[in-house]
Amino acid sequence: MNLKRNQLTGPIPTTLSQIPNLKTLDLAQNKLIGEIPRLLYWNEVLQYLDVRGNNLTGTIPDSIGNCTSFEILDISYNQISGEIPYNIGFLQVATLSLQGNRLFECIRSIQRKKISRNKATRGEDKALVSYDGCWDINRL
Repeated sequence: MNLKRNQLTGPIPTTLSQIPNLKTLDLAQNKLIGEIPRLLYWNEVLQYLDVRGNNLTGTIPDSIGNCTSFEILDISYNQISGEIPYNIGFLQVATLSLQGNRLFECIRSIQRKKISRNKATRGEDKALVSYDGCWDINRL
């Protein structure tokens, strides 16, 4: 389902997680607010979730490490804050984009990681550069 750039407003409806066989959900570059519904992280079919460029808030739940279906997860350029859960490294995604939020912590085992333009403090950003992998941490 591609709803990118439709000037959608308000929160993401939790009922989207109930659509059977929903593999792609692109809500990028709208005017969405509120938290990403936790039920979307538990959708067993959803492979592509793109909510970048909205005004979404909240944190990334610890349960995200249990999401086995994601191939691409882009929550960049929102107002997501807090610690990146350690178990996010258990995801089998090819691309994880978190940049442009207010996140901190370390991640491993993802082929491509984009976490630039977060507002990490100096003490927190040292942990990021100590791991192997392909990192994009410009303007952290």
